[in-house]
Amino acid sequence: MSDNKDFWSKLEVISKIIGAILIPLTIFLVGQKFNQEKELANKNQRDFQNTIELLKLCNNENDELRLAGFDYAVYLQGKNLLDDGLIPILSRVQADEKDSETAIKTGEIFETIKSNSKSNAQLKDLDTDLFSRVYFHINQKNQRNRAKELKSFLESKEGEFENGISVPGIELKEYSFQESQLRVFKKEELKLARKIVNVVRDFGASIQVVDLSKRYPNANIRPRHFEIWLGDEFK
Repeated sequence: MSDNKDFWSKLEVISKIIGAILIPLTIFLVGQKFNQEKELANKNQRDFQNTIELLKLCNNENDELRLAGFDYAVYLQGKNLLDDGLIPILSRVQADEKDSETAIKTGEIFETIKSNSKSNAQLKDLDTDLFSRVYFHINQKNQRNRAKELKSFLESKEGEFENGISVPGIELKEYSFQESQLRVFKKEELKLARKIVNVVRDFGASIQVVDLSKRYPNANIRPRHFEIWLGDEFK
C-alpha cells in the first residue's frame, strides 16, 4: 500500500514538472505560430496594396503617372516585392500605351524589369510574341478623320502581319514636312517597316521609311514599335 502511495506521489510530482515545462512551451509555440500567421497575413496585405497601387499608376490617364508606375515597379523589384506574375501584365499594359513618347520610356523601363527578373528565361516570349504597334501623328486637326480611316485600313490587314498589328493612338503634334514618314528604330525591322509602308501606299497615301536605328543604337525600345508622322500633304 505504501509503495502504491509513493508511486502515485512521484507520478504527481513528475506530472507537475512536465506540466510546468509543457504549458509554457505550448503557449510559446502557439504564440509563435500566431505571429507567423499574422506576419504572413500582413505581408499578403502589403503585397496586395502594392499591386493595386502599381496597376492604378500604370493605367492612369496621366502620362507622367503611368511612367511613375513603371518606376515604382522597378522600386518594388529592388525590394523583392514585385511578384514575377505581374510582369506579363505590365507587358500588356506597356504594349497598349497610347502615347508614343511614353511608350518608348516605359518600354525601356520594362526591359530593365524583365532582365532583372529571376524568371527572365521564361519571360523572353513576351517580346517575341509582341504585336506590331504603329503610333500615328498628325499636325492638323482636320487630318484626324482621314487618319482614323487609315488606322482602320491598316488594322484590317492584321492577318498579314505576324502577331498582328495595332494603332494605339493618334496624336496631334507640332511639326511640318510634306511627305509622311514611317519611323523605324531597329535595323532588323526595316523589312517589316516596308511592309507597313506598302499597306499605307495601298490606302493611297505617299510615305517614306525613315531609319532611326543609328540615332538610337543603345536604346532599349521594345520590338515592333513604329511611328507614322503624317505629312502636310496627307488630307
